[in-house]
Amino acid sequence: MKYNVWKLLEIAESANVPDTQLNDSPNWCTDVIFKARDGWKVVIFYDCGELDYISSFINPNGIIIDFWDWPESKDKSILMAWRGNGDLERLQKAQKW
Repeated sequence: MKYNVWKLLEIAESANVPDTQLNDSPNWCTDVIFKARDGWKVVIFYDCGELDYISSFINPNGIIIDFWDWPESKDKSILMAWRGNGDLERLQKAQKW
């Protein structure tokens, strides 16, 4: 099933994930699952406490959407480029050029 990249990024932003994790947090360097809108979840990888990238999405039925396994495409590149809350607007503007 094909997912709309902009809808997925809206879901990621709805989770309102923190940009950083504390040094003593168990989430300092790992995947962290956050609840998002409409029963979705977004999995974020933190590298040494810093938000690094979206690892995957989990739809309301529990199906994992691992876009890293998708063939190379513009959609995959856009998802890989997201760097945190508010980045959706930057990515949308960049696509208009």
